[in-house]
Amino acid sequence: MATREENIQRLRELATRLGRDPDVSGSAAELSQRVMEWEEEAEAEHLPVVENDSDEPIVPSGIGQRSERVLIRALRTLHICAIDPDSNRELDIVMAG
Repeated sequence: MATREENIQRLRELATRLGRDPDVSGSAAELSQRVMEWEEEAEAEHLPVVENDSDEPIVPSGIGQRSERVLIRALRTLHICAIDPDSNRELDIVMAG
């Protein structure tokens, strides 16, 4: 586990890379969480972008055509618009697991 000072230094590096102002306030746990989130964003910036200039869908036919809803198991916490399968309530956050 990185120290608070190491997390602050890493946040400053990531802020430069992402073009942001580093927020170094908060507890050590909050800084650690922020570092993990910003590292994921920095990694995502280097993924190739698929562009679709045609009218053809990127998803092959037959996939996703049965229903508008799909049951998933989150590997990480997601901030999405979803529906709980047990209670039919709308969810903004899905916890891992």
